[in-house]
Amino acid sequence: MKVLTKKKKATKYIVMTAVFVAVGYIVSFFEIPMPAPINFLQLDFSNVMTMLCGFTLGPVAMIVSEAIKQLLWFLTHSTTGGVGQIANFITAVSYAIIPSVAYKYKKGIKNVIIFLALGCAAQLVAALLSNLFITFPLFMGDSATEVFMSVLPYLIIFNIGKSVIISILTLALYKSLSRALKYIFGEEAVMTTSSETESPDNAIEKQEKAEDAPEKNDGDKTIKC
Repeated sequence: MKVLTKKKKATKYIVMTAVFVAVGYIVSFFEIPMPAPINFLQLDFSNVMTMLCGFTLGPVAMIVSEAIKQLLWFLTHSTTGGVGQIANFITAVSYAIIPSVAYKYKKGIKNVIIFLALGCAAQLVAALLSNLFITFPLFMGDSATEVFMSVLPYLIIFNIGKSVIISILTLALYKSLSRALKYIFGEEAVMTTSSETESPDNAIEKQEKAEDAPEKNDGDKTIKC
């Protein structure tokens, strides 16, 4: 019975991860081009799914889903030879890793807001560093540092604005996603707005144990399996 429960749990985990990858990949097609001098950047909202995956399934699933999404984009639509996907992966994971890990121990909407704020700060730092040491040197050669410094204020504004928008959308979908996952998978989604500190995996495991437990009849003391 325990083996079946673990297989069932693993299957749901894989399916949910695949859902986040698929939706994130589709959302990536909806891009908003930026004006000069940062017209090499595109604003997309796929990181919403990356963050929700981290909240729902944890940091490992979040990293895996983001890696697969960037790989799919590289194989189908990349115009940067994979450089843009590497930079996007670094910034997306930097944005979502702190909230994904912290949420396992501290839940509730107030904590989520704090975690998202920390994620925004981490994304800004990661984006600037990846542009300075990866993107700009590969595309602009010796003039990379000079060009980077000339557009630095715009990069800061863009990344702050993007992370704030992603965070607002994440909060907007926070409760509705939990209800949707409960409906689809027949269990309470791991996301919650309560102040419980129980981990998502423990909550799911308890519910599944309750479903698999034998029924007792107090009248005749018999056990039905």
